[in-house]
Amino acid sequence: MSHVQVAGTMTSERPKRVRKATCRMSSTVEGSYLILQFEGDGPMRWRLPAKGENDKIRAVRLKAAQYAAEHGATDGQQAAIHRALWASGYIVGRTGRPYRLSL
Repeated sequence: MSHVQVAGTMTSERPKRVRKATCRMSSTVEGSYLILQFEGDGPMRWRLPAKGENDKIRAVRLKAAQYAAEHGATDGQQAAIHRALWASGYIVGRTGRPYRLSL
């Protein structure tokens, strides 16, 4: 645990994070499905293609990002979709586009 200096004293407490999201979202990959769920809503699932099919993976990621944007997802929640795919081996190169979609 890191130490934080506050008003000349050392403490091991971490500073509080400020949450920008008003609705919690979870994004996971289970088997061959990307699953998004917003608090108080049922899960939304997208079937993922084979790991080497970058164009198809990108299309699924964009559909999920659009769904998330429609639910008011923050930039961090949009990035979490990408991280969930990346952590499960669905790696797609950058396209130069931001995670957030403008609707």
